[in-house]
Amino acid sequence: WVDAHILELNERINEAIGQGNTEFEITAEELPVPESWECVCKELLRAGLTKAERAENGIKIILNNNFT
Repeated sequence: WVDAHILELNERINEAIGQGNTEFEITAEELPVPESWECVCKELLRAGLTKAERAENGIKIILNNNFT
């Protein structure tokens, strides 16, 4: 999932940073089944994010120097 969506996520994260947001959430509707969210978080970290964690309604990304 991460590989297929990394360019879109990068754009959305950069936009959120540009707006001064400190967090970005990927909603449950955008993600595969909830059972896979932990694996998605691990892949997001491998892709260069500094912090991605499972949230109640999706995955929350903490925005601070995410993609290098």
